[in-house]
Amino acid sequence: MPFSVRALTTNGRVNPLGIGGEDPVFGWQSASDRRATSQKAYEIQVGRTPGSADVWSSGKVASDRQVGVRYGGPD
Repeated sequence: MPFSVRALTTNGRVNPLGIGGEDPVFGWQSASDRRATSQKAYEIQVGRTPGSADVWSSGKVASDRQVGVRYGGPD
């Protein structure tokens, strides 16, 4: 398996429909069959429809962080 992302969460929830509050935080897990493989950067995209980034994009962020990544887009 190539490098992949799984177990996506928002505010610690897998299916975050109807979550209240501001400043959501994102999390995920990475997986790979290759040894010594790790995340070097991420980009989060938020859109109104699957596959779009019409609300917000973090841009490429050089980081291995996978939990507690704050949303930076409009309310």
